[in-house]
Amino acid sequence: MNTFEIGERVRELRKKHKMTQAEVARKIGVSSPTITQWENNQTSPKGDNLLRLSQVLSCSPDWLMSGKGHPNDIHENVEAAPRLKGLVPVINEVQAGAWTDIKTGFDESEIHEWIPTLQANSRYAFALRVVGDSMANTSERRSLSEGMIVVVDPEKQAKHRSIVVARLADSDKATVKELVIDGDRSYLRPFNSQYQIIPITEGMVIIGTVVSASLDLT
Repeated sequence: MNTFEIGERVRELRKKHKMTQAEVARKIGVSSPTITQWENNQTSPKGDNLLRLSQVLSCSPDWLMSGKGHPNDIHENVEAAPRLKGLVPVINEVQAGAWTDIKTGFDESEIHEWIPTLQANSRYAFALRVVGDSMANTSERRSLSEGMIVVVDPEKQAKHRSIVVARLADSDKATVKELVIDGDRSYLRPFNSQYQIIPITEGMVIIGTVVSASLDLT
């Protein structure tokens, strides 16, 4: 097998594990045509995609790239990547605003991107790109800049100082803010002091709690 190119190694292990290209693509968070391109040696997996592919195929990234050694060999100085826990759909702010209504029956054909997560979430978890700079503050440890991707779990109970995704009463879009609970009153607080704190009033909906955030550099 060592004389094969990476595409042949990917194809052979995929078939060994009895997975379709679509199944591998979904587990990694890429499109089926991407897997086809890898197996045909038109392109090669790199970076996070290479690590995820090696996890899905139960082999070492080095073997996948070079064919040297044994598929299960992992160098001592290379730390194994954390095990993936699943995929969540990336939705827009309008879809997120309606998530409480559609989460039990959303149309997967309307989802164009899925991302892998490292923590176990409920079946209704989703991801959302941060829009605007209302949560950007360099002095805040949990600062969220525009373009970052947050993973949101509607089943995780929000508490004081949780970062949440909420739908305002007069909007069909979702917003990301910190939940502040002060006695019998609650507020949505932006980290950026140039934006106003929003009192939670009747008609507002807390859609879910942010459980992780990452920066998409693509």
